[in-house]
This record gives sequence, structure tokens and C-alpha cells, in this order.
Amino acid sequence: MSDQTELNAKPLHPQTSNALTSNDHGDLDSILARAHALPVDKVSFLRPEAALLELAQAYGIKSTSRLAYLPQPAVYPVHDWPDSSPFKSAAPDISLAYLFIDRDVLLRESRQAKDEIHGAMWKLLGRKIQALSFVDAAAVLSSDHLTEMAKLAVWVVEKNVQFTKSGMTIWCSKDVKGIPPKRRILRNCASFAFIRRTMFYEARLKRKSLAAYHQEVCTLLEQTGFPNDWNVQHAFEQIEALLHQEYSRIEDAWTENVELQWTCDPIAIEAVSTPIIDPDSIDCITCRDTLTPPGVRTPCNHTFCRSCLETWIHACEKASHTCPYCRAELFKKPDYMYKEPKVVINYQQELKQCDMLQKDMKLVEKSCKLFEAELELQKKFERETADIAVE
Repeated sequence: MSDQTELNAKPLHPQTSNALTSNDHGDLDSILARAHALPVDKVSFLRPEAALLELAQAYGIKSTSRLAYLPQPAVYPVHDWPDSSPFKSAAPDISLAYLFIDRDVLLRESRQAKDEIHGAMWKLLGRKIQALSFVDAAAVLSSDHLTEMAKLAVWVVEKNVQFTKSGMTIWCSKDVKGIPPKRRILRNCASFAFIRRTMFYEARLKRKSLAAYHQEVCTLLEQTGFPNDWNVQHAFEQIEALLHQEYSRIEDAWTENVELQWTCDPIAIEAVSTPIIDPDSIDCITCRDTLTPPGVRTPCNHTFCRSCLETWIHACEKASHTCPYCRAELFKKPDYMYKEPKVVINYQQELKQCDMLQKDMKLVEKSCKLFEAELELQKKFERETADIAVE
């Protein structure tokens, strides 16, 4: 063990840790908010020195406490939420945001209403303090030092643990009727992601080792029915394949069944072409046969049977306002309307459902990938404090 590690094992500023109380610095929320506001070296794992000093003076926190380290990876992509996303204001608490998302997707796919836990998590997301900091604080401080928000974070962890063991995260098998395969698989993915994150929060709260955490997760997954050989990445790939099939089916059905029509009288053939006086020995570009009299010529100098060109410009296709050969514009693209709006609405609803499911799948998939970074960070913490009596 290096000299620096031995130094870190001692309480920071022990001469002041008993002389000062949290009231000299403000409550826990204020201290953690200031700690989060300090610039962070992405290579560093410990909190900035000023934050360590204040934590030590206010609560006697040692540098071996999990609270003295960054609560979640500093390299999380805090900027990649769309401006319209409700989670934009949650950055940099990406961990809680994805725990919220995993649970939200699970509730939606289980057809369950949002509950009081949902509201409490949303309240925590509105803070500028990462929820894991509250959890790490609760792990080493007495309840007297915990603020209402810290107590709320603990309550959320405990309630989510109960939720995972209540049957809501149970494995959804192929035998469940009324649930399409892609939704059944997504529900299992969300359950898997939620169980792992929730139990990780509890492990932090109770200061359990990663080994103990992994054992508990394996046991819980087994109890909820997850097969031993189940693989979440393979499940995401299955959803992608099923969505691709669904999109193709909708597209084919749309092409076959959805028809457009003009909102006004169709344009006359004479407005976009001139007749060919002697069509002999001239071929139609569309039907590849000798022009059927009367033939016509477009302004771009291409020749067609009158019936062929007329059929094309009245077809209400995406490019029907252009020459079938060179795509030169023959007339301004008109506004079309659907012949059977109800049919269109049905297809649009199916597409919207596929889009929403794909969005949820991508979010849960990203949650799983980012969670691996949280586990790596915890491994690093355990390695760095392995030879030290952790507070």
C-alpha cells in the first residue's frame, strides 16, 4: 500500500471534525450541492479537495467512505438528452434518470399506473444533487443528519426493493396471452435493468460488497423466473428483428391499401405535354412500345403514349408531378388527400406504437450499457479501499 493510500485512510482534518457541526456549513443538501457544483477532473475518483474538506469538517467523513468518492461516473453523457426531454433538467443525475426510465417502461409494459414511488423519484430528479450521494450519506450518517430529501432517497430505495420482490418484475413467459412478443421481451429487459439498478442502490445504502450484490441479484433473478441462459443483449437484438418485421409489414400494407386522391380536379394532360403529329417509329418511354396514337411530348422532350403519361400524372404518387424518365417537374406538386382516412389512421397508430416501443427499447438498452460503467466505478472503489478499514 502506498504512502498516499495510508494517508487517505486517516480522517481528513481530525482536529476540526469534532469542533464543527453541519450547522456551521449548512445542511447536508447544501454541502452536497456545493460538492456537485465543483469542477471535476474526469480522471480523478475522489471528490474535489474542497468538497472532502467540508464533508470532513461537517460530519467527520473519512476519505475511505463511499461518500468521499464520486457517486457515479463523471464521464456520463450529461448533454445528450434532447431539449424536449423531461430529463434534460435531471443531468447530471443520469443514474437515477435511467432507474426512473427502467421503472417507467416496466410499468407501461405491465399496464400498471404510476404510483407514489414514481412521484418521489421525479421529485429527486428535480434536485441538483445526485440521488446516490444521498444514499451514500445515509449509509454513514445517523438519521438526525439526514435532510428530507436524503430521507426521501432512502425511502425510494426501500420501496423499489419491495417493488422488485412484489411480483411486478416477474419473468414474462411466452405463455402469457395478449402480449405481443416484442413487448413481452421489452418488459423482461426493463425488469432485468430495474432489478440490477435497484439492488445496486440498496447495496450502496447497506454498504454491501459487489460480490454480495451480484449474489443477491442472481438469486432475485432466479426467484422471478429469469432463465439462467437469458442474455439481455440477445433480447435487444430479438426486439430489433421483430420491429424490422413489423415496420416492413406496415409499409407493405400501406402501399397496398392506402390510396390518395386529388383535392381538386386532376390536371389536364394538355397542360403538361404537346401532341405528336406523326408518332410512327417513336417509342413510349413508359411501356417501351411504339406510341399508341395520339402520342405526347413533355417539355423535357420525352415521348409517351397519351394514356401512359395521363395515368402517371393522375396516380397521386410521390413523384407524379414529374417526368417519369428524368424527374423534371411537369407541374407544381399538388396537395393530395387520403381516400379512406380511417385506414390511414390505423396504420399511423401502428407506426406510432412501433416508434414508441423502439424508443423505450433504446433507452433501456442504454441504461444497461451505462450501468456497466457504474459497476466498474464501484469495483475501482473496492480496489482502492480493499486494504483499508472502510468507514
